[in-house]
Amino acid sequence: MRSFLHTEIAQLLALRDPTVLGEDTDFFSLGVDSLQAIQLRGILAKRINTGGQKMGSNIAFDFPTLRTLARKLYCMRTGETSEVVSVEDQMIALISKYEAFAEHVPVSNERKGQYMVSHFQTHDSCAVKVLKSYIVRDRCHRIAGSSRYCATHRAR
Repeated sequence: MRSFLHTEIAQLLALRDPTVLGEDTDFFSLGVDSLQAIQLRGILAKRINTGGQKMGSNIAFDFPTLRTLARKLYCMRTGETSEVVSVEDQMIALISKYEAFAEHVPVSNERKGQYMVSHFQTHDSCAVKVLKSYIVRDRCHRIAGSSRYCATHRAR
């Protein structure tokens, strides 16, 4: 299965060096776009026995490596339960896990004087404007030996 997928994807992408497509190489890091993902699904639908299970239209997006796609297709064909989790399901799990934040509890600031707020790269035009306003107010200091600046302000 993996060999078949490797050959088909390498041909679809016209890879000069098919060895760049490893077991865990993300297809999209090699340049697969949405049209090619649809074409890959079409190839798979014609050539792979899925045991009567419907292949999702986003299968290349959901299982974007040779290892995960091969395992998913094998499980579809054999009826085995797949331990492979789709990218979409992984994202849903992460969103569920991190969508709620504990309420922020402010703490007193015992530090008197100045503290760092941000770093600015001098080539960023927006950062340069902010940087100039901080320099005028004597709130910005160049970090020695670099093109970075440290913007500071008085603690309340």
